[in-house]
Amino acid sequence: MNPEQGWLGRALLAPGRAVADLRDTLEHALVSADALVVVAAGVAVLAAVRLAARWRRRRLSARARQITVLTPPSVDAKGALTFWAHLVGQLRPAWARTLLGQPHLGFEYTVTPEEGAAIRLWVPGAIPPGLIERAVASAWPGAHTDTLEPARPPLPNPVTGVRRVVAGGELRLGRHEGLPLSTEHSGDLVRQLITAADDLGPGQAVCVQILARPVTGRRVARATRAAASTGTRAGVAAGLLRQALDLLTPGTSSSPRSSRAAAVSGTGRGTDRQTSLEYSAAARAAAAKARGAHWETVVRYAASIPVSTDPDEIDSTAEARAVARGRADALATTFGACTDHNYYRRRRRPLRLQRLIRERRLGRGDVLSVPELATIAHLPTDDGLPGLQRAGARALSPAPEIPVGGEFTKPLGISDTGTRRPVAVKVSDARHHLHILGPTGVGKSTLLARTILDDAEAGRGVIVIDPKGDLVTDVLSRLPSRMGERVVLFDADSPAAPPCVNPLDIGRIGRAGMDLAVDNLVTVFHRIF
Repeated sequence: MNPEQGWLGRALLAPGRAVADLRDTLEHALVSADALVVVAAGVAVLAAVRLAARWRRRRLSARARQITVLTPPSVDAKGALTFWAHLVGQLRPAWARTLLGQPHLGFEYTVTPEEGAAIRLWVPGAIPPGLIERAVASAWPGAHTDTLEPARPPLPNPVTGVRRVVAGGELRLGRHEGLPLSTEHSGDLVRQLITAADDLGPGQAVCVQILARPVTGRRVARATRAAASTGTRAGVAAGLLRQALDLLTPGTSSSPRSSRAAAVSGTGRGTDRQTSLEYSAAARAAAAKARGAHWETVVRYAASIPVSTDPDEIDSTAEARAVARGRADALATTFGACTDHNYYRRRRRPLRLQRLIRERRLGRGDVLSVPELATIAHLPTDDGLPGLQRAGARALSPAPEIPVGGEFTKPLGISDTGTRRPVAVKVSDARHHLHILGPTGVGKSTLLARTILDDAEAGRGVIVIDPKGDLVTDVLSRLPSRMGERVVLFDADSPAAPPCVNPLDIGRIGRAGMDLAVDNLVTVFHRIF
């Protein structure tokens, strides 16, 4: 092909004439009425698209809630795979994604000296309530959840007289998103993150935010094709430059498809065996990543350091900025363990970082498979991690046959796992089979006091033996005054004659029950003596 026939060849051979022709064409197009209409229509379309995108973001983030996950004593290493694979079902149909958008989730690690290390899930209001809590309970048995609405910001807000210096950024894939990260590195990534944020000073805080939403197979196929065509993001520019040089250079040129095939097979002149092996390994890894469900993700990290608003304290501001930068770099460094065919590259966001983290905005992210996402967003498996908010003993949902209340039952409380519902015990079961065990400070006395007051309110007889006397004092202070005549107090320190109970009092039991009372009394004496 003659190079002078193309626009690129003419521009290179006669650049002055090409620039003049382009200037004349633009001047003629801009001054015409049709051009003004086209420009106005384009501006209107862009404004409408921007307003629609803003409306969708506000709608998705409205009534957002925050779920704090308390790590169970023992964590299944495959629980994160189950969790993220389960939530892929939230992918909306194509028409719903186009009109209303696809809601995303936030998986956040926050560390503060006051609350320790906390793992929280940010859930938009578009997701039905209770769905995420049940998914957590299913993936990590024994984990407890605490839902807060509305959701709090990940980093503390500045207070009067104190401003906050924030440093951090985003982590994006360094190569094409079709190439996978490492999912088999040794160690626990969450443990490394929490350890990197150890020894925080008063008021300091760090946060790692992972935003994710499910994506369709079309996006995954596009990422896989891009990974198969070239290994780096610079490959697009290199490909365009190669085509331009082929256009200007006389001689035959081969098609891109044949060039890639020669590179992969190792038959090309400029491709050595090592390069062909790398291409083959990358192609196999991309094909393996393309299997299964996928998520579009963005990872952000930040460190917040409080600083006084006094303008004279310039040194403290510079010191706080250095501390925040060091904390943020420590957080980003831990993700280097994910390096394999792909890796995470840092991007600084000095102007919009606080706003992006606070609003939890997910634009266009990187495609990750479920194993890749489970590697960076999971509960820690280390049972000796200090400062982490953990759940107590593993709790199970109450069985359906356990009563919820009503006649001839004693209320015990509200279940804290699964669907919250009242839990009660039958009076007959409580009389023969009820034992309350637990360490100090877990609420044994409170539960006993509630059951005692319920017995008194229902008119059932009850005997309370308290060696310390605190429980009896609490019960007496809460009994209604109308029950005063029915209460008999045995006090060992009282100088008065102790009260007595006559089990054979005919005035109370009647002559009809005399035989039964005597039989019961003789049986008790026989068993004791």
